[in-house]
Amino acid sequence: MPKTSRQFFVETLTDELARFERVFKALPKNKLNYTPHKKSASALKIAMGLALEAMTLPIILKTGKIDFAMVASNMPKTFDDSVKIFKSQMLKTKNMASKMTEKEWL
Repeated sequence: MPKTSRQFFVETLTDELARFERVFKALPKNKLNYTPHKKSASALKIAMGLALEAMTLPIILKTGKIDFAMVASNMPKTFDDSVKIFKSQMLKTKNMASKMTEKEWL
């Protein structure tokens, strides 16, 4: 039997979380503000953005809508906060999606 989109999403979250954790660990803490070009975002800003996006995922699963305003006030201030938020929100999203029925998913 083929996987449903929900099952594929849960598996993808698991795979992606492990990949992102390896990337976060590999970043030198003393170079988080480095940018290869003045128009490029630093590793810190990218990590903060990833955390912000991860915070929206449970909201999307619950409401079916993207709402950055609901999470903007919780924007992480540090790299470590960004990593913790990203991980916790990805796990929360995975847990929520795992418990959803296919009908709820659609």
